[in-house]
Parts: sequence; C-alpha cells; structure tokens
Amino acid sequence: MKDYAIVIQAVMFFCAVFGFAYGIKYFFKKGAALFAQLISCSLGCFALRHLFAVVMYASVGELSAGFNVGQLGTIGGLLFLFTASYGQMDDLTDSSSVPYRKYRTIALAAPLVMSVIMIFTLAADVSVSVKAITFIQTVFLGLASYFNLKHLVIPDVEQGIIEAVRPYNMIALVMELFLALEIVSGNLGLDILNAVFSVICAAAYAVMIPILRKGVYKWTI
Repeated sequence: MKDYAIVIQAVMFFCAVFGFAYGIKYFFKKGAALFAQLISCSLGCFALRHLFAVVMYASVGELSAGFNVGQLGTIGGLLFLFTASYGQMDDLTDSSSVPYRKYRTIALAAPLVMSVIMIFTLAADVSVSVKAITFIQTVFLGLASYFNLKHLVIPDVEQGIIEAVRPYNMIALVMELFLALEIVSGNLGLDILNAVFSVICAAAYAVMIPILRKGVYKWTI
C-alpha cells in the first residue's frame, strides 16, 4: 500500500461527510427543497465510497480493481445528482421548445468530455470487470453532467431559480470532471495524477453544499 493512498481517501471521506452533514443540517427540515436534499444524499453516497476504500487500505493494504462495494457509492452519488437536476429542476427550465434546442445541444459537450476521459480505461489493457464498471460509471457521469451543464447555460425562466443555483452547477461539473479523471488515473496506475485529481475532487465535495445553500436561500427572499 502506498502510504498516501489511505490519507487521500480519508480526506475525500471527511470532505464528503462534511458536505452531507451540512446538507442534513440545513436541508432536512420541513418545507426544505427536495432538490437540495437529493444533492446532499449524493455526498453521503460518495462518503460511503471513500469509507470503503479507507477500510480496505487499512485492513488488507489495497483496493481491489473492478467492481467492489465502494463503486456503488459512486453510482449512487451520480444517480442522486442526476435525479435532482432532471426530476426536480429540468421541468422548470426547459419547455422542450425549439428556441432552447441550442442549449440542449451545448449541454451534450459534458457527456462527450466524460466519455473521452473514460475511454482511456475502456481502451486500456485492464480486466473486463474494470471495463464494465467504468462503462456504467461513464453512463451516470454523462447523465449527471449533461443536466449540470444545461442548467449552467440555459436562460432563467422561473423567478431566478436557475440563476441562483448556477454556482452549484459549476461546482458539480468540476467535481464530475475530476471524479472522472480520478477514476481513470486510478485504473491506469497513474498515482501522482490520481492524488492531484482526488484532492481537487475532495475540495469540490466540501464546497458544493455550502454554495448550494446560498443559492437555495435566494429562493425564499
């Protein structure tokens, strides 16, 4: 086990737990926005991913490649982000009319970038298990990032709701980008790059919910 691997996973765990706890404190109360609750839950899922990694490094000295329980945390976190954007926000922003087609087209850049990054694992000499879980992660990264980018660029049509959460969408996109880079660099054994990407991803975990809170607060004033 590389000495810093468990430290990095611990940092990512605590940053994700901070975001989750922050969301629990401010968003899990009567009348709070389900949108914000779902995003908070995504941080809880990411925390479980990194907790599993810490336990594995501490107990057996390595994290097995391919499918493991921690991967469910990644998929669950991305699923919550997708559900928040698509299920709770998209109907308020996009009437599916022709004038908004260009914003839907621009948003396709996000899943395209995620796919380009993740294809390095799919094309590498790694096990079928690693390629399979990477493909699944790519799908959920694409779904989540598409709506985050869409809601970052689309005009605000509903009383400032979208404008208020644009900073959140930017942070979510940054997190998804560096999550993809972290996953691929880990799969390919690029340890230094993996450490850098992991730290940036952890920072995004930590600031995502506080920034979201500022935006959600504007809905009520």
